[in-house]
Amino acid sequence: TAVAGCLTYFINRRIVMRSRHLAELVNKIAAGEALGKRPEGDDEFSRTQTALYDMAVTLNQARERERAVFDNAVDVIFQLDNDFKIMRINSACRSVWGYDEQALLGESLLKLIQSQDIVFARKFLAGCIESQAEGDFETRIKSADGSVVYSAISASFSKDNKSLFCIAHDITEKKTI
Repeated sequence: TAVAGCLTYFINRRIVMRSRHLAELVNKIAAGEALGKRPEGDDEFSRTQTALYDMAVTLNQARERERAVFDNAVDVIFQLDNDFKIMRINSACRSVWGYDEQALLGESLLKLIQSQDIVFARKFLAGCIESQAEGDFETRIKSADGSVVYSAISASFSKDNKSLFCIAHDITEKKTI
């Protein structure tokens, strides 16, 4: 029984140690920390660690692709909270509207909209939030240099993020023809 007790102790210790390694990997993934080298081995713990590692790598690659699309889009892509304040915006706002991203963060989108369009834009965006739906509308944006940029805006409510994700496409050329 002494041998069985020692064997049980060492097996339990090994399982606890492997479980800690697994938990550390999960915590690193959750925190977005570097994962180090890919786990090796052919037991259940190793296969689980390898699957988690591979999943994290795939998720990071998908995030990088998403970030590249967001950062390099020619249309203005932005996220609004329930008060229509800009929570996130891509760099296209510089070339399309003339504003720096940092200057727009925390600002209400309604401040950028021509005064004649504000009531409609507010009702439209509030309707998207209230009905948790999506839709499109056209409006006029006051650019940083004072000119008007006609924009077709697609808005989609995200239940998970409790916010509106929007894409503004410059249609000035079409409107001025």
